Amino acid sequence: MIKKRNPFFSIITCSYNNESTLIKTLDSLHSQVFSAFEHIVIDGGSKDGSIKVLERYEKEYNLSWISEPDNGIADAMNKGVKLSTGDYILFIHADDLLHSSYTLQKVYEDIKQSDCLIYSFQVEHNGIGNRSKVMNPPRLLWWNRFRNNIPHQGVFVHKDIFRGVGLFDTTYSICMDYDFFYRAFNSGATVKKINRIVSRMGGRGISSNHEMDKTRLKEGFKIQIKNEKNNMWKILQIIFSLIYFPYKLLLIPIFRNDRDAVKMVFSGRSGK
Repeated sequence: MIKKRNPFFSIITCSYNNESTLIKTLDSLHSQVFSAFEHIVIDGGSKDGSIKVLERYEKEYNLSWISEPDNGIADAMNKGVKLSTGDYILFIHADDLLHSSYTLQKVYEDIKQSDCLIYSFQVEHNGIGNRSKVMNPPRLLWWNRFRNNIPHQGVFVHKDIFRGVGLFDTTYSICMDYDFFYRAFNSGATVKKINRIVSRMGGRGISSNHEMDKTRLKEGFKIQIKNEKNNMWKILQIIFSLIYFPYKLLLIPIFRNDRDAVKMVFSGRSGK
């Protein structure tokens, strides 16, 4: 019997009651001209029509899925990693989609020419009012010590990284990817940055919710404390936080004329 070769890519999607956007995500995977990939959907037990959508699409291409309650997005992402069989993993959630039908083909051509463990591409972010901006791979990796600047929708990670540094930390509700990349960079993982858009990031995800900014900043600082070993960087991180926190939580809401966000800062609410 001929043994079936493992897929080159594992695309993991976490979803919960996202029927309308999930369809767009599935369409973007179904349309790929590159076929050596698997698509794994981790559904959190949706009550809308998501399951019927998954049942329909699983007959069309290499899609597998599970639907059960989870303990948050990090737990769902970990389930996807454990089920994956591909060499490189990419997370495209139910509010995201691949940029074109040729995305995986072009990425494969890039990856097969080198042997890096992490490839960081551009991501198009659709924000408020359907305004879009292109998020570039980080030019300076050391900047990751101060804030997360690597959207996971544009990063292909070799599965060996997960074997080496572990899975996502489920104690974080937002910044689990920041913690993961911090650990990966500390381990010496090689990174190649490529300026090509690979995905479109929707504006409904938790990372786009400004009400969660306070929680996001708190989690990010905890991650820096946990992972940073160099005392000089630790001091610089404290100085940066003293400047960046007021700017992010107070000045930007004022510029946006977001009175509720300003009230939240002074009331001490975390955004949860």
